Amino acid sequence: MAKQNILAFRLSAIGDIAMTVPVIIETLEQNPQCKITMVAPAFSHSFFPYHERLALIDFDKKNKYKGLKGIYRFYKEIKPLKFNAFADLHNVLRSIVLGMFFRFSGTKVSILDKGRREKKALTRKRNKVLKQLKHTTERYADVFRDLGLKVELNHELKNYLHPNPEKKENTIGIAPFAKHKGKMYPLNKMLEVATELANKGYKLYIFGSKQESELLKGLSHKNIEVVAGKFRFKEELELMSTLNLMISMDSSNMHLASLVGVPVVSVWGDTHPFAGFLGYGQSMENVVQDNNLTCRPISIFGDKKSDIDSFAQITVNDILEKVENALNKKNPS
Repeated sequence: MAKQNILAFRLSAIGDIAMTVPVIIETLEQNPQCKITMVAPAFSHSFFPYHERLALIDFDKKNKYKGLKGIYRFYKEIKPLKFNAFADLHNVLRSIVLGMFFRFSGTKVSILDKGRREKKALTRKRNKVLKQLKHTTERYADVFRDLGLKVELNHELKNYLHPNPEKKENTIGIAPFAKHKGKMYPLNKMLEVATELANKGYKLYIFGSKQESELLKGLSHKNIEVVAGKFRFKEELELMSTLNLMISMDSSNMHLASLVGVPVVSVWGDTHPFAGFLGYGQSMENVVQDNNLTCRPISIFGDKKSDIDSFAQITVNDILEKVENALNKKNPS
């Protein structure tokens, strides 16, 4: 089979980039004739394990490669690498323009199908079509399949970065924050979850950004350690890999935990796993959501204003019960 030198492209968001990892690694493993160069922000390069046929390139969209001229400059710089295919895993204006340059030069281009029509039907108020949509990783895999590659995903939880981590006993991570209000369970209630678990003897690690750490200053318990804002992604991933479980919103931390093979109890508000964004390899059994709220999902990304509180009927005990069930399933007696 002819060798394939593929340029893949995805710049945001953190969780979306993380979901490209299992797809790219499986593509490489199942297609030994294939080499992939992944264009992704420098901060995300730690998400990808070393592979002899994987290269990583940064894309400075704010300065060096800003605007149409910047995209063309990037194209001219990488053209000597002689790619014979371009895998657009983003499908935004920037990647579409870059794809046009490749197409004009005779390079095969495959573009991500985001399933916008299906997602609109899933989130609309009237005549909502509530059904499981294709997982985002399968949409990424379709891009490579369209280029003639074999890509089969088993959707099993796997540690792609630290295959043999030294697990810490009775440890749980909590990522209580999300970018949008519609995706974030009330912080006071989530900290109540943390305190309840800490009182039971679990060691808790609270994740978040440096800015978010300011909201956690009043949290004091011998079994709770706030690591928000203390580590870089690489160090966070190393810590996550040692945990028994993560509790997360529908946010990037769910996807980062998935990269290191850690089960996640995920809490969903305005969004819904049916949109295809559940962490790779994660179980629907570990999802906490209000299944009786028929207006859900209200949006795909949790960014729409709504008068509905999608978390109102989700209690602290609901989350604690899911945590205990997940831990018991992982460590049956």
